[in-house]
Amino acid sequence: MYLNKLLTLILVALMVSVFGCTISDPSVYQKSVKKPSSGWIVSDQSDKKSADTYYFKINSYADSSILNGAKKEFSCKNSALEDGKSNAAQKISEDIIANSINSLSLNDITISIKEVRAKECRPIAVSDPKVPFSEWSQCECVITAKVDGGKSNLLARTF
Repeated sequence: MYLNKLLTLILVALMVSVFGCTISDPSVYQKSVKKPSSGWIVSDQSDKKSADTYYFKINSYADSSILNGAKKEFSCKNSALEDGKSNAAQKISEDIIANSINSLSLNDITISIKEVRAKECRPIAVSDPKVPFSEWSQCECVITAKVDGGKSNLLARTF
């Protein structure tokens, strides 16, 4: 009887240590609920609630000649915005091709893009403790591109 209780206690302790660490470790949860890196945002401002804004993540770099900390952050965000403007039509085209048999020309998509913004930027470079804002040598930003007529308009033009 004593041996059964001891084995049960050991088994329970082992299960708690194995499963308890997995359940209580927030990094495990965070990895499993990762946000998609691109897609359409549904606007609540219109009556139709259409997907009129496309978003995607982009990595960018600050100008290497800039040594001042705050200017490094500005430079990285600005670089991400410029990269986003030049890549937005291509990213939207890839999404349209994935959702349709036909595709649109990049020029048609570029004409439909009304506004491009960089949001939710965060530094991703290794920080040098001696240099303020050094982590902004490289950054990741979410680029949003507002599309005239939204996704449904682009898809309708592919048929």
